[in-house]
Amino acid sequence: MADKTHILLVDDDPDILALLNHLLSEEGYVVTEAADGVNALNLFRSNRPDLVLLDANLPGLDGFSTCEGLINLAAPDVVPVIMVTALNDDNSVDRAFAAGAEEYVAKPINWAVLRQRIRLILERQHTLASLQKSEGQLRSVTDSTADAMISVDSNGAINFWNKGAQRVFGYGEAEIIGHSIKMLVPKELQRDFEDAFSQAVLTGQLRFPEQNIESIALNKSGETFPVAISVAIWKVSGSVSFSAVIRDISEHKQVMEGTALFDVHIIEQIMAIWSRVSGISLAHISFMHIRNLMETVFLAGLARQEDRPVLPKVSFIEQADAAKLPGVGMPLSFRRRHRFTVDTLAKLAGGFDPETTAIAVCIKESDPRMLEIWGVVVGRSELSEELDPQQRKQRDAGVLTVSSDRAGSLAIFWGDVVLARFHGGYFSEPEPGSFTSCLVGRTLFKAVESHIEYQNFGAAYWNWYRVLIERLLMAAGRGGHGGIVLWLPDEDDKQFRKSMVAKYMFTDGPDASDQINELCTQEDRREDKPKKKRKFQEPWGGDDSYESGHKLAEHVALLSHLTRLDGALVVSHRLRPLSFGAVLSAPQWWGKTVYCLDDTGTKTKKVDLAKYGTRHAAAVNFVSRHPGVVAFVISQDGPIAAIFNMNKDTVGWFPDFRNRI
Repeated sequence: MADKTHILLVDDDPDILALLNHLLSEEGYVVTEAADGVNALNLFRSNRPDLVLLDANLPGLDGFSTCEGLINLAAPDVVPVIMVTALNDDNSVDRAFAAGAEEYVAKPINWAVLRQRIRLILERQHTLASLQKSEGQLRSVTDSTADAMISVDSNGAINFWNKGAQRVFGYGEAEIIGHSIKMLVPKELQRDFEDAFSQAVLTGQLRFPEQNIESIALNKSGETFPVAISVAIWKVSGSVSFSAVIRDISEHKQVMEGTALFDVHIIEQIMAIWSRVSGISLAHISFMHIRNLMETVFLAGLARQEDRPVLPKVSFIEQADAAKLPGVGMPLSFRRRHRFTVDTLAKLAGGFDPETTAIAVCIKESDPRMLEIWGVVVGRSELSEELDPQQRKQRDAGVLTVSSDRAGSLAIFWGDVVLARFHGGYFSEPEPGSFTSCLVGRTLFKAVESHIEYQNFGAAYWNWYRVLIERLLMAAGRGGHGGIVLWLPDEDDKQFRKSMVAKYMFTDGPDASDQINELCTQEDRREDKPKKKRKFQEPWGGDDSYESGHKLAEHVALLSHLTRLDGALVVSHRLRPLSFGAVLSAPQWWGKTVYCLDDTGTKTKKVDLAKYGTRHAAAVNFVSRHPGVVAFVISQDGPIAAIFNMNKDTVGWFPDFRNRI
């Protein structure tokens, strides 16, 4: 489908146009660009696209008016329009849908989310005819064991109940025959139901002429679920009776609402990796459980609570096992269990810190096909664990956890072992850390391998060094304020001052390499120290490892705070802050600047610097003059560009380096 699909891209920001054009083209779509509404309408008339990506803030004819014009031009056909805009207030959302938009995606653009929305909308267009045909067949179903078939007399008493009804609603025939149909209607809908039922009995006609009606039903467990109802009415000896075929359309709704995200081979791949890594039988959990777990976490990760992103983290663990497994954390059980749905998870996850807490789910006893939430497990923060050697040794790999640390992403863990990640629409098995495999990592490592600490501790030192850089970028990226982290391959910034104006300079500052050295030393001591029985065991193994880990966490927090001021944070190769608020003033670079589309830089694409702001341009100018320097440019909308000197003629640019962390 993608190789023949034409997308019209409308935005007045050349940067957005260039990035989305590249990403969409990589997916195989044919892309046409327009910088304003009038041009978009003209292009639409001459070459009608299959889908339109439309910004609301356009010069002249705004996006809402443009959307209305596009919808009118397409009529009576339907060409879906996705509004992509920084406006996220209620009024703008209402205007977008009132204008005929199919979807509304807020800036900053998350490519993983947008990519999935485009795919699902296009698939929905192609499958709409078959779905309508399926619904037509549902209306004529009169003898199906899969669907509920019910007959009701004029008093609302149930007098026929098939096995399909037992499966859908949970009641056996003996429990329900003779009881009121209102048992199957949620309380909030009962008044409307009573009015419609009474009117049908009096007139012999249904309130709604449609044969197929979508509504909400109530099962024996007190849970509501979406249904499609086909109703027939007839009279026998002057008495009105009704029959209904009721279908549980939960899965159908998931397809229509975009929740069926992951196909069979992806789930099977995850289960195969899990089985291989854990070495255990997966007989206790099914394919549908894994799919439900992943898709619910993914969709909850797209939600916002009180204008803040939801970062769900869910562990699959039986309640009875939570207190037994080491390293899981402290279990807290709810008084009653809750349905594992997107809405429930989004609300609960918004109240807990994913750094310390995971929502705990297990298989539902009354319906083994489903999962339910029984409580939470609370542990230490991921950062303190990662920077605490003792905790690293105690962490256990015995619980399946799925988390989303930003919209459009998933990470699947078995304990502390990464099974796979999902971002940008693709799953990947764990690979070597980004600083090890890509050109940026090689640039950093050239300086690190000269450290006396690396010569003493080797890979252990390099691993801690990478953790600090990764955590710094993640912390700075969460701030939403933008900035530059300038990494210098030197002890100070003397040789670089001709290319910058350093506003706030430090005479001295904490040296992260010294702190890593202390941590590595303490790890070695713990390995070498013979175990002795003590009457009193000191916390953290009787040494200062926890204190050293805490110092490193504080160092990350300090550096991330310094990125908030306008200008660049300048750090040495030993991660010592040299200055902050620095203005980069290197002469303009006239050579090549290229996007690195793979880790090795063999696949590149030219960057048009004229489309970027001063922050990115200043970073490019600086690194072009100073080989060995790496500039991490943090955009306000999230992406972190890693910019470095590839050679004397070329500056390299990873457009969203955070995806590699």
